[in-house]
Amino acid sequence: ATITSGQIVFPASQNASANTNTLDDYEEGVATPTITFSSSTGSIAYNERSCRYTKIGNRVIMSMMVYPSSMASSSGNILITGLPFTQINETDSRGISSSVYYDRIDTQDNGINVTVTANESQAKVNAPAGSDAGATAERAYANFAGNFFLYCVLHMETDT
Repeated sequence: ATITSGQIVFPASQNASANTNTLDDYEEGVATPTITFSSSTGSIAYNERSCRYTKIGNRVIMSMMVYPSSMASSSGNILITGLPFTQINETDSRGISSSVYYDRIDTQDNGINVTVTANESQAKVNAPAGSDAGATAERAYANFAGNFFLYCVLHMETDT
């Protein structure tokens, strides 16, 4: 990094440091999230979809929105692909949403969360399941209306 007129400028490509106390990467950018399904993804059209992110060191904060206008002939659990980074590959590591706004998703009135598991660059949409307060179940195609709306802020850790 260089200091120019009171600004810290990081190079376009990370100059990685072995020192864990050295901030060696900062990046802002955009990505295009895509809805897919675990078994079969049919045709999906979008009203809008976007992802803006900030990466500071190994931490990534994303504001992501998907708003399909129609979905047809899909099956399995919903996945949101096209995330800009992969979650770190450590046991029990997980990227998780800190806030979620949604509409027209069958959630049994329990709310939802969005997660990214270890070594993945796709998000899963989950809702509480059963009587165990910690149990979750992935949302399937049948849980979504064709024009649902999902906005979330997602926090994750990466090793790149």
